[in-house]
Amino acid sequence: ITIGTKVEGNWGAMHPTWYGEIIQLGYGEAVIEWEKGDFEEVSLERIHKRGWTSKNGSPIGIFIAEDQ
Repeated sequence: ITIGTKVEGNWGAMHPTWYGEIIQLGYGEAVIEWEKGDFEEVSLERIHKRGWTSKNGSPIGIFIAEDQ
């Protein structure tokens, strides 16, 4: 994960997928600028490779975009 990495936010059924880009990194955290202009600071542990699921099999979360 580097500055410029494209990400997708999957928030679950009935919620649109958000697309964004990592614009800042530091001390285990990243700042994502979402396409709508919102900014979010998240732990790098919350950004997953495509195909990741939680322990209960949920695919909800923030993922590295397919085109990376």
